[in-house]
Amino acid sequence: MNKKLSFIAIILSIVTILAMLVSCGGGSTACTHADGDSDGKCDSCGETLGTPGGDADATALIKDGNVNFQFVMQSGLSNASLSELRSLAKTVGKLTSSKEEVNIAYDNVDEAIDVEILIGKVTSRGDEYIIDEHYLGPKGYSVKVIGKKILVLFGSEDAFKSAMQHLEANVFGISSGTKKLTDVAFGEDTAYEYIQDDFKLKSVTVAGQDLDDYVIVYNKSDAGAKEAATEAQKALYNKTGMWLELVTSTSYNGTTPAVIIETVENGGPQTTEAGARIFVDENKNLVIQSEFPNKTKEVAIGFLVTTVANSTKTSLAYETDFTKAVEVRKISYKDFGAKGNGRDNDFEAIRACHEYANQYGHTVAVNNGTYYIKETNATKIYVMTNVDWTGAKFIIDDSFITNKTDTADWNYHIFDIQSSYDPITYTPDDNATSGTIANLLATINAQGGINKDDFTKFEHGLGYPILVFLYDDDHFNYIRYGINANPGTEQKELIYVDADGNISADTYLLFDYAQVTRAIVYRVDDTPITIKGGDFTTIANQMPNISCYNHRGIQISRSNVTIDGVTHKITGEGEQGAPYYGFISVDYTTDVLVKNCILSAHKAYTLATNSANTMGTYDITPTCSNRTIFYNVTMFNFFLEDGVTPSIDNGYWGIMGGNDCKNLTYDTCELTRFDSHRGTYNAKIVNSTVSMVAIIGGGEFIMEDCTIYTIARKSIVILRDDYGSMWHGTMAIKNVKVITADTYKSSEFYVYSGAWNNFNHGYDVCAPETVILENIEITNPNVKTISLATGSLTSSTAVNSALYPYIYTKKVIVTDTENRYNYTIPKAYTEAKLTINGVLQ
Repeated sequence: MNKKLSFIAIILSIVTILAMLVSCGGGSTACTHADGDSDGKCDSCGETLGTPGGDADATALIKDGNVNFQFVMQSGLSNASLSELRSLAKTVGKLTSSKEEVNIAYDNVDEAIDVEILIGKVTSRGDEYIIDEHYLGPKGYSVKVIGKKILVLFGSEDAFKSAMQHLEANVFGISSGTKKLTDVAFGEDTAYEYIQDDFKLKSVTVAGQDLDDYVIVYNKSDAGAKEAATEAQKALYNKTGMWLELVTSTSYNGTTPAVIIETVENGGPQTTEAGARIFVDENKNLVIQSEFPNKTKEVAIGFLVTTVANSTKTSLAYETDFTKAVEVRKISYKDFGAKGNGRDNDFEAIRACHEYANQYGHTVAVNNGTYYIKETNATKIYVMTNVDWTGAKFIIDDSFITNKTDTADWNYHIFDIQSSYDPITYTPDDNATSGTIANLLATINAQGGINKDDFTKFEHGLGYPILVFLYDDDHFNYIRYGINANPGTEQKELIYVDADGNISADTYLLFDYAQVTRAIVYRVDDTPITIKGGDFTTIANQMPNISCYNHRGIQISRSNVTIDGVTHKITGEGEQGAPYYGFISVDYTTDVLVKNCILSAHKAYTLATNSANTMGTYDITPTCSNRTIFYNVTMFNFFLEDGVTPSIDNGYWGIMGGNDCKNLTYDTCELTRFDSHRGTYNAKIVNSTVSMVAIIGGGEFIMEDCTIYTIARKSIVILRDDYGSMWHGTMAIKNVKVITADTYKSSEFYVYSGAWNNFNHGYDVCAPETVILENIEITNPNVKTISLATGSLTSSTAVNSALYPYIYTKKVIVTDTENRYNYTIPKAYTEAKLTINGVLQ
């Protein structure tokens, strides 16, 4: 440690020279004065010290019983140290003739006198009295004689008491038996120095340089970095004797080697997987970086104090290739008071943990405990960071929800994976305040609306990808027919628009728009979030059988999210209960992946006011979402006791119902329902096992390499008749095995089924324009013929109706390499062309 060792060498040289200079008479027989018995005379030669005829270099502190000096104390002396000094001032004063307390002057305040004892770093008496005391070490102290001043230094306030005791005993000569101080003089022989050198850690180097030569650099506006710098400085000094000067980043010259403590941008170029790192940079600085302001102090102290200062080694060396990752991203529910015992309601502690994580960007990692959630006071937990629930269990107790009016908790999800950006609504008449998009809507309307076939650009000018929902509030579609009839919803669709304004081809419009009355814009979140693991059990609600959809699950309301490995079971379903909206719901987002999850179907209840109406209740609900993929998602109860009949045909509701989605996919799944309410644009089921497929919408529908259990149904796909049995696009069914009920005796099976109602659904109703069938296998040996459609969709009245005609399929392409079946098209489909194995029929 160069600075300290060089300073010690200089001091020892000075002490040696001074000892030679103060000898009486010089030469080898010189006397080095000492006054051990405090009688004012040299114990060796008898000379009176500090008086004429005595030592010419001696100066009187007390002369003829009178005080001839004052103490001067440094600024910032602690109360405890000031008390020690005052005690000494009183003790000296009482032993003089005047018995007056020795004056204590304040640096930069009180006037100087000739003879003074300077306590610490007194700056007002001249530069020669300003010496960095830290070379002494925290236990060291010194008494220096400079002219008519005595300079008392102490390595820390802990050593101050030792310095005062030395003055009392060795300068003033006060012992327990001292009665009176008549004459006290000081000379060079008064000098004394104790330098602490008993440190266990004696050497620390960085890239070959002594750490003692470094300064600590911090950003003064970063409270954590500032506190860390101060605490590390003290700890290093106390444990090693090294005193590193503190320098703010704004005043750092960039040339002195430094320990740099800094907070860097989370998500910026210095982002690390662990969230913090310590390394030696190209300038041989030791850099301590954290991506979280609240963790900067923890990381810096953890290294500089715990690893360095408290090291049990005698030396440490950090070379140019030194780098160390520090995990600071993870926090846990128990850090915020959660019990995790499966009995106490942990909702508020969990919410507090996520609020903290959201503020600082931490991962919430919970690998043990059973977290019980009951009342939530009509609030939910917002999640904006990565979560790892692997190994944790959750009990969501809905049994207290017995009536819609008793609590609003049923209407709030437990967790909401929330976007960093709020949606913005634009209308064509607010262009004065809303800018480019509002102007664009006004231009669209001035040009007569939108022709879906020409709409490929949305010049938003925002410079980042967005998800846009276009509305025509004056036109309603998806007007529902039948037992659950409703007036429909405002015409709307989502489009995905890149930073340059190009509309993604897989989100082209399904409908024309006479006008756009508003647009809701969702900025696409750049940084992906992963929610991993977690074993959830819901204790079912005890509401009466009313149409009141409980939400009490996980809502995803931001883009670029992966749900990985969540499981969900249901208990406590009794004789009654209200439906669930979906344990995992995906709302107004793009690019959400739900994978490796195991979910559950819910018991089906009939509506209390209409026993003919069974209420739909779901475990997954994608709504107004784009590119939502369910991959390797299965169910605890796809089959029930017999292991053959899917639960959807045995008292349970299907697992999924979706609305207004685009690009919805099942891949490698085993799920009892793929149901698209209110229009899906592009849907895909691949490598999966399903037991009900019902769709409404358009674009491409693909079912490939799948097994489907139809059981109570007589078609592969249902075109939902309550929405007009509409699919505006193509349908491709390839390499699909169809398993029917053993009781199915008909020789004919159907590709799609539906019904024509001669009803205004708000749009033209039509069958898929093109149907592609390839290698279909129906395991029921009774089936010999595959027909295209069934129900009233086959009636000639449907297409000829003057009110709301039904538009039939135009082309059917069949590949049956084994020639298993006959293929037929209804007679009413007069324009349809059937091709089998490449031959037009």
